[in-house]
Amino acid sequence: MLNIKKIIFTTCFSLFVMLSLLTPVLAADADVWGGQEEGIGNAIGLGGGDPRVIAAKIIRVFLGFLGIIAVVL
Repeated sequence: MLNIKKIIFTTCFSLFVMLSLLTPVLAADADVWGGQEEGIGNAIGLGGGDPRVIAAKIIRVFLGFLGIIAVVL
């Protein structure tokens, strides 16, 4: 039982760290790229979708994983 708690804690902590590191990237100023955001976004495969919808999808996947963990427990 202790190993499952360690796995859950490690997973949650890793997600927190990754999201913390991603925040400065998401908060970057739009003029950093010299007005070429659209071209760069298309070149690296970013969609033009609403960020709120993307965040909702990420949260939905995360909650799905939590649901799987809850069923396993």
